[in-house]
Amino acid sequence: MGLTTDDTSKMVLQANVANVEFRKPAEEAAKLIPELRKQADMVIAATHMGHYTDGKSGVNAPGDVEMARAMPPGRGIDLIVGGHSQNPVCMAAENKRNDAYLPGQPCAPDKQNGAWIVQAHEWGKYVGRADFVIDGKGKIELVKYQLLPVNLKQRVANQAPKLYGEAIAEAIFANRKSKTTAAPTAATTKSAPSNVRMYHGPSW
Repeated sequence: MGLTTDDTSKMVLQANVANVEFRKPAEEAAKLIPELRKQADMVIAATHMGHYTDGKSGVNAPGDVEMARAMPPGRGIDLIVGGHSQNPVCMAAENKRNDAYLPGQPCAPDKQNGAWIVQAHEWGKYVGRADFVIDGKGKIELVKYQLLPVNLKQRVANQAPKLYGEAIAEAIFANRKSKTTAAPTAATTKSAPSNVRMYHGPSW
């Protein structure tokens, strides 16, 4: 299921959302989960709500952490693939994010109330890869998670910048008045072969 922040109505031109009703994401998720459980072994939410450490969202609407905590224990969301707050969600400890994360370092996703929460920073800088084992009997195990850098370069004194990983073909997207470089979903095949891929677009 896809969910966006209920701050959306405050962040866009009102004329563009005049006929759109924004509801609380956590409340809508709770209604949908029982139906999704009947159809799938794993419930995944693709969100644009933000990751706020320990659920401290401040002036922002509640994000992924708060939503995960609001779900019924053991019957909520299995994986939240998030965006909006534009940070790599790599945890240093329980409820403590590693905000000094560097490309190539191990990345431990957040886990709240049984839900894994991941976010691959911003603007196509990384491909997030999560490997799960699902036994079909309700057990879902995350066996590996990685943030794979996409054409990010490391500055080295007195040397030309070096790629953190392999070079990947790029696509250029116009974003407002600037140009943003992002790797299209197809270009991730070599770095992260999988059956399912999710890609956040560069803008609303």
